[in-house]
Amino acid sequence: MRKLALLSILPLVCLMLFPSMGSALGLEGIGGKVALIMPDGPADNNIGFGVIAELGTIVPQINQLKLETSADYWGNSYDVTYYKWSWSSISLNGTAKYEIPIGGSITPFVGAGLSFVISRWKSEWKGDPITSDIWGALNTENSDSDFDIGSHICGGVNIPLGPGLKIIAEGRYAMGGTD
Repeated sequence: MRKLALLSILPLVCLMLFPSMGSALGLEGIGGKVALIMPDGPADNNIGFGVIAELGTIVPQINQLKLETSADYWGNSYDVTYYKWSWSSISLNGTAKYEIPIGGSITPFVGAGLSFVISRWKSEWKGDPITSDIWGALNTENSDSDFDIGSHICGGVNIPLGPGLKIIAEGRYAMGGTD
């Protein structure tokens, strides 16, 4: 709970220390994203979906330092012996990105940020043909939800396609929450 309180107070502290920061932020663009999710453990890779909003420069004196927010969803399931495991994850992310000024139209960037992760998992006993009749009581289902604060680092490139349209190719490593 202390992490959540700290996370909610941090933006206010930043605005008090850097008052020009609030005037530099504003919605610059919004878009969708598709991601390849490669989780730790026995689960296979999966596809995730999300929405991203670019909020402009964090400090007006440093035009390359940008802020974005996003919401991501992904889920997966797999079987282990006689159990079926499934889970889903929704993360609300805030990311600061530094665009590296190299010239040209393609702009590389690096970044880091924090996430508020809501995850849900479920395990279900499927039973086997031999013991399912004898151990009928084992055909149970367990589930739980979890709220966590995570962090992530990223890097990639912005590729402009035309006025007001670009593709972002990004690699991201998430820590905490559902990895």
